[in-house]
Amino acid sequence: MKVLFDHSIFLHQNYGGISNYIFNLNKNLKKCGIKSKIFAPIIINNYLINHPDIIFFIKLKKIPKLCKTFFFTLNNLLTIIFYLIYRPDFIHLSYYNKFYKFFGIPYVVTVYDLIHEKYKRDTQGFNKKHVLERAKKILCISNCTKKKLLRIYKTKKKITVTHLGHNLINNKFLEKKKRKKIILYVGNRSNYKNFKILIQAYEKSKYLKKNYKIIAFGGPKFSKSEMQIFKDKKIDANILHKHGDKEFLFDLYTTSELFVYTSLEEGFGIPILEAMSAGCPILCSNIDVFNEIAEKSVLYFNPKSKQDLKIKLEKILKSSMIKNNLRNKGLKQVKKYSWKNCAIQTASVYREKI
Repeated sequence: MKVLFDHSIFLHQNYGGISNYIFNLNKNLKKCGIKSKIFAPIIINNYLINHPDIIFFIKLKKIPKLCKTFFFTLNNLLTIIFYLIYRPDFIHLSYYNKFYKFFGIPYVVTVYDLIHEKYKRDTQGFNKKHVLERAKKILCISNCTKKKLLRIYKTKKKITVTHLGHNLINNKFLEKKKRKKIILYVGNRSNYKNFKILIQAYEKSKYLKKNYKIIAFGGPKFSKSEMQIFKDKKIDANILHKHGDKEFLFDLYTTSELFVYTSLEEGFGIPILEAMSAGCPILCSNIDVFNEIAEKSVLYFNPKSKQDLKIKLEKILKSSMIKNNLRNKGLKQVKKYSWKNCAIQTASVYREKI
């Protein structure tokens, strides 16, 4: 069986959970007897550099202003040409690309979350409803996402849940790492990511301000308004922004005392698995999807209560016993997830009659 992953997400993300998923799924499918390639002529993504089974021609740092539609259209046309040459059984969309329906090309689509729908953002740009209606197969990355998809779109098509994986860290490597007085946050900080509640809780704690720094990895640099808030609260020296490659991120996971995930909504939460694999204790929002993925291996807080977050932060960081308990539970829980298992489950769906 031959599968082609399209370019859509790789001209949208430099880094990110979705492009990480497609990249690792493609990498592991060959172990399941599936021949797959990623075809992404023009990209801004950093995962695709120097890897086999991936075809790209141009790597940009970012899409030039006013050129987004042009580059996506060019990528779509080149993908059609490659599709006719490569002759895959179908295309697996990396994002909600409605272009292929006009050519009658069969495709599989993965639904990552329903965040746009919940927060009433414009979904017409990629027309998710029509993409789902014409899909031969629909995958969801969590049971939580599947339930929301069925509730909102009421599709009668079969939906299969394929949990995501992670890149496991060698446990021998962990033993050599010394933990620093760092509270780690990973990802974007806007809107539903709820980063502001971490700042509010931190600012209210004398203990945290005296003993710990917050490192926010990834996402854009702190804006002027964020910097002004930190300065007004007199914590600007304690809140740091970092960015870097996968190795630098995993170094942060292995040296931080606590990873905090504050989201109000997610489709899955790969950073939870990454932190677990690094032996980093986790404090995260008490939302359905995190309960599904992490179960009892993390400590939860009310994502709408800065007081509850403050109490939980201090509770964990003041107790070596709690940190060790969370660390051990996380290392055990993360073994349930791997890109190999994700690929096996996905290959099984591929082989069902389309």
